[in-house]
Amino acid sequence: ESAAEASQVFVWDRARFQPDELVRREGAGAFRGEGIFSSAGQSVEQSVAPGSSATFRVAIRNAADFADGFLVTGPAGDGANWQVQYSDALSSADVTAAVTGAGWPTGELATGASRELRLVVRSLRASDLPQSLSLTATSTTDATRTDAVLAIAQPDNDGDTLPDSWERAMFNATATATATSDFDRDGLSDLGE
Repeated sequence: ESAAEASQVFVWDRARFQPDELVRREGAGAFRGEGIFSSAGQSVEQSVAPGSSATFRVAIRNAADFADGFLVTGPAGDGANWQVQYSDALSSADVTAAVTGAGWPTGELATGASRELRLVVRSLRASDLPQSLSLTATSTTDATRTDAVLAIAQPDNDGDTLPDSWERAMFNATATATATSDFDRDGLSDLGE
């Protein structure tokens, strides 16, 4: 083995392939989860009234030392309560079948480069069950290198922008609080709590 070949092998052995997934509500400021690599995933929640939808953005960034591509997988909606649509944020192409199937390929990304998915979760009817969507990005070079994010659509059956589960936990009912009320009079709205 020549010195050049040994050097090349050494560099390959030190290579670090790593996707970095980030998530946010569409229209909200910064992404969450940069530099956090976890199969549990960073999470963002949004309340959704029946017949309405919540939109999330997921960025898949190459945190590797070399160019790499990633496969992104995620669940479909349950069909009865929730409908889920994934689209490529760059082209607006519907990629739902790929994401919920074998995986949506990002294509090769340079170090630090990213691609974004737009995720729309629509509440089809009143429900007490949230829709939790765990999206996983897997390196196409090293399938052991993954990262995950979690987008959660929380039912808001009374349409006041507060998740019903939070209202029940805090007030034992969904009709007590609204987005602008301040039940505990601490100067922070119940939505802000």
